[in-house]
Amino acid sequence: MTFAPALLRLDVLFESVSLAIGLAIASTALVAYRRVGSRTLLLLSLGFFITSFAMLFRVLIVAWALSELPWRGPLGGFYPLSLIRLQEFVYSIVRLSGYLVFLYLYATYPLTRERIVAGLAPAGIGLIYSPLFEATAALILGYIVYQLSRVNRSGVSPYTGYVFLGFIMLLASHLLFLATPLSLLFYLAAHTLQMFSFLLFLASMLTVLLHGKRLQI
Repeated sequence: MTFAPALLRLDVLFESVSLAIGLAIASTALVAYRRVGSRTLLLLSLGFFITSFAMLFRVLIVAWALSELPWRGPLGGFYPLSLIRLQEFVYSIVRLSGYLVFLYLYATYPLTRERIVAGLAPAGIGLIYSPLFEATAALILGYIVYQLSRVNRSGVSPYTGYVFLGFIMLLASHLLFLATPLSLLFYLAAHTLQMFSFLLFLASMLTVLLHGKRLQI
């Protein structure tokens, strides 16, 4: 496997920005939960805290490996590269756990109109790319989008609208990540969509926090 420091540095940059937004979403949702007492907000907060932890783990491991360049010694880059591959496995498992929280939320408590108001392939890409994770994440998010689409047929609150669009963009980002081996442009577009989806989730949490009593979530 060819090592690509520039690509990993770019990944650390994108993940760091998404991490900051994800922590802001989780924290805002937790504050909103304490104010209005919605289990929906609590589960969203938990899901984003888990997702953010996965991103933090990835950023720390990859940044450490990059800080050790150039790798010397009899084993060269064997240890750092093995650690990066291991973090990809851990990252995938932890982040999917966060998505399973979202799946539990929208599969166990599917929203209805009434509940809207009542609740809520470049060199080295294999080091940071797991098609199994991307495909599994896309399947989970696809089901969540389907559940939320049932609500949107009869109109939504601003909160639910932001969440619905956020999950659509997050699903699209994972589909683009799947196409990464075809072109680096898909990888860049996927990270951009992921950041915009996180901003929409943050907007939804702020909407609840500022107008929680009126939305009664």
